[in-house]
Amino acid sequence: MLTLCASGRRVVLWIGLLATATAACAAPTANEILRRALDLSAEVNDYTAQVQVRGSFAGAPEEVPPFTVYFKRPDKVSIRSRSLVVVPRDALTFGNLARRIEEGAEIYLLGTKVVNGVTLYTLKLKPKAGGEERLLVTIDGRRWTVERMEIVQGERVRAVLNWQHVLIGGRYWMPSVITCQVPGVEGRPGGELTVSFSGYKVNTGLSDALFEATE
Repeated sequence: MLTLCASGRRVVLWIGLLATATAACAAPTANEILRRALDLSAEVNDYTAQVQVRGSFAGAPEEVPPFTVYFKRPDKVSIRSRSLVVVPRDALTFGNLARRIEEGAEIYLLGTKVVNGVTLYTLKLKPKAGGEERLLVTIDGRRWTVERMEIVQGERVRAVLNWQHVLIGGRYWMPSVITCQVPGVEGRPGGELTVSFSGYKVNTGLSDALFEATE
């Protein structure tokens, strides 16, 4: 079983932004940019995917056997696996974690740059409640997918996440690979986590009965 340190577990929670986030007009505001990214999942009513998790923490490579995830709005999740799998619910339920992040954060546009003809926007999200932690989020201004996220506390980068996406049915941008790097700190080794999604089926009309045994 893949066991994550406290920082690693928190990072997986942020991945929910990430299994949910990702979607221009002239000079959009920071809030408009983030809203377009979060709205990418609005038309995904249900999905099925094969998931593979690999990681290396404290120098020890580990791997979770592949498992199948079923999701149905608003927050139904079922995981089918040959072994025990512990996955934060928010990492799989589109919109829930993302909505809480948006509602609980002050959002700023730090800057833009053009790479291969595509405008990339970098946003800073700071908790309205205060504190040193903040998110630096890079969003693709062509398809509005989240491409990169840094979790920063004070002067220290706690984690860096990068996304790859796949277009399903010519309509839905879904995460295909999410990699997370956690730097070592105060003598403790860091690590890397990779979550891969494949075999997507979107909006197939999953039955509520599929989730009854796992709710």
